[in-house]
Amino acid sequence: AAIVAALLLYGFVPRSIERALSIEYANRGDDLIFLRINNDDYFDEFISLNEMFADVMTREEFKEMSHEESSSSGKSMASTSAL
Repeated sequence: AAIVAALLLYGFVPRSIERALSIEYANRGDDLIFLRINNDDYFDEFISLNEMFADVMTREEFKEMSHEESSSSGKSMASTSAL
């Protein structure tokens, strides 16, 4: 019983990659995804593997863009094309 409880508890604890990445916005129609990467090593590796397809934005740029998109089109960020 203790082993089962330990395995269940282990299953609910997020792994380091799950703690380091979070999806901020995703649009399947535009093949667009915004990730927040909190770990510098993961960030460097992600950019090196995806440098042709990835653009880097600061949190302030993301907030500014989402505010401009929602105010100019009257739509929420989730329903507008971001790039």
